[in-house]
Amino acid sequence: MDLPKYPFFTSETFLDFEFESNGPNGKIKKVVRYSPQNANGVTYFNLGFGDWNETIGKIDDSAISNNQDRERILATVAATVLEFTRRFPDAMVYATGSTPARTRLYQMAIAANCNEIELFLTVYGFADNNWHPFKKGVNYTAFLAMRK
Repeated sequence: MDLPKYPFFTSETFLDFEFESNGPNGKIKKVVRYSPQNANGVTYFNLGFGDWNETIGKIDDSAISNNQDRERILATVAATVLEFTRRFPDAMVYATGSTPARTRLYQMAIAANCNEIELFLTVYGFADNNWHPFKKGVNYTAFLAMRK
């Protein structure tokens, strides 16, 4: 995808990615973490994302930083998905927002960049208790992406 994004760094395991948001509220450390999960014998990776909270030593996925760089942050997170699936081409990545509003934001970002995303990934949305190929205009509660 040809959108502006932040440079990011990854751990040796390629499960954690870090970058800094830079805006009117200063530099804010962001972390994207891919955590292995298992459901019904199927392994997938949950995409966790948020501000790094130094006080508790954890990702805060409910933080609202208002650094006026939302599109750049979302493009950076998407770039980590591409890098992660490049390293682990058979991995399935599961993502949902920490709130319905954030899930909707992710859906709008996927829809807005669908043509570029579909060059590299197959994306599904969860609705009506089933996974469906992603379509614009359908409200989903979660997303699943796999490398083509």
